[in-house]
Amino acid sequence: MHAWAPFRRVRISSGTSEGRAALAYRRLRSRRISLYEGERMKVQKDSFARIGHAVSAALVVATFVHVAVSWGTMPDSIPAHYGLDGTPDAWGGKGSALVVPCAMLLIFGIFFIASRHPGSWNTGVTVTEENRDAVYRVLGRLIASIEAVSALWLAAVSFIQVEEVRQPWFLLPAMLVLLIGALAFWIRRLYRLK
Repeated sequence: MHAWAPFRRVRISSGTSEGRAALAYRRLRSRRISLYEGERMKVQKDSFARIGHAVSAALVVATFVHVAVSWGTMPDSIPAHYGLDGTPDAWGGKGSALVVPCAMLLIFGIFFIASRHPGSWNTGVTVTEENRDAVYRVLGRLIASIEAVSALWLAAVSFIQVEEVRQPWFLLPAMLVLLIGALAFWIRRLYRLK
């Protein structure tokens, strides 16, 4: 009997050690057991992660809608960058209003893809059969938290840019505290699962 070895284009006899390994791999795959950590696995998202992803998606859509609705009344020159004190220090055309929503869409896409492939994450802890679900749940919550905070931050920046209001001085420090706080909280929870 012959078996196809995974990821190879040669036939291996089942009598060899490589052939037995290939057969064992195929049997495990038929039972949906993963040996390869980068392989896509079905992760059960909890309500926290679902809400975080939904909030992020809603903020991305709302930002695009806000820019589209405001496009006709927007002046030809709008603030493109703000200094630390909140005053504009660079100006751009109307098209610069699309930079932030497009960045939001890109970030949302990256986080969406990352949340679908938990086996490729560098967790910092050894993932075993016993703790795998808990580790992936914590990492899913971490990604949802970072995604939601990033979307909130960029939505606020886009609103400020389109409406041409002064950026509050505390926006950047507040968002950095939220971002670092979320990272620290979930990483601490992750290391408790060791």
